[in-house]
Amino acid sequence: MTGGDLIEQLKGQDLGEELIIPKVMLKADEDIFLDDVTLDEVREALDIKITPIANDGYDYLDALLGVSYDE
Repeated sequence: MTGGDLIEQLKGQDLGEELIIPKVMLKADEDIFLDDVTLDEVREALDIKITPIANDGYDYLDALLGVSYDE
């Protein structure tokens, strides 16, 4: 799935307060989708906070619960 796909499919939808996506949707160590659309461009187009997380059930649950271990 690309940044353009996200914009096309989600534009105008009620997405709540935050969109959580797996980091594997982005290029390694970059905030860029495979179609060279940046994460910031998607955030701006959808007007929502987007949080990439590891492709892991624990990280997904932590993101849903608002838990952060980076402190």
